Amino acid sequence: MIHWIDDQHLDLDGVRFRLDMSGERPLDDGGSEIVLMKTCELVKAYADALAPYHNCNVVEVGVWGGGSTILWHRLLRPRKLVAIELEHEVPKALSRYIDENALEGTIVPCFGVDQSDTEALREILRREFADEQVVDVVIDDASHRYEPTKAAFNELFRWLRTGGRYFIEDWGWAHWPGRFQDFWKDEPALSNLLFELTMVLACWGGYIVSRVDVRRGFAAIERGEGRLHDPFDVSTLFLSRGRKFERI
Repeated sequence: MIHWIDDQHLDLDGVRFRLDMSGERPLDDGGSEIVLMKTCELVKAYADALAPYHNCNVVEVGVWGGGSTILWHRLLRPRKLVAIELEHEVPKALSRYIDENALEGTIVPCFGVDQSDTEALREILRREFADEQVVDVVIDDASHRYEPTKAAFNELFRWLRTGGRYFIEDWGWAHWPGRFQDFWKDEPALSNLLFELTMVLACWGGYIVSRVDVRRGFAAIERGEGRLHDPFDVSTLFLSRGRKFERI
């Protein structure tokens, strides 16, 4: 259970976290505190959304300083947690946590992997899980860009079991005021992927996507019971009266 010390500090089963939104990647061992780049509001929302999951298989895409990986492990106690990250250097705090808790093989860091490299993602999941539809939770906090995020979704969503959830963090950055209005102006907004997934839900009636739960900090897409074909592309799976979907 999460014990909130204040809005910037929490304790989870004896591990203390410090919330830090500075954007600096903590590579060094932080000592008694694990640095977590999330807000108090976001952590509480995740704790609520992830409450049904325990002793499960988890894939995290976008590890950054490793604090989130440690949070998911303390919160979910997964059978296996595969942590995929673009950067090559594993933060010392994460390595220390794995070593001190004898979690080699339970937490599996896969660093130096681009989320848009679907062949690399597929190889990792085949190696770690062997069979499709055995993953319970995917959490994507990686690039936040439309094309790479969709590429990862198209590959990883197929591995979710029926009722599993795929979390896309910070989906709404293009609609946040201030400096976010200048982000990636030449690229489509990540929210386009949520629009497409909602249309897939409407079109297929829950066969592919059974639910889209949209919150400010993340969206949770629940896997339907249908078997998905390979290759799978969410952008081709909705009807729009013959009109082209114009991305913003």
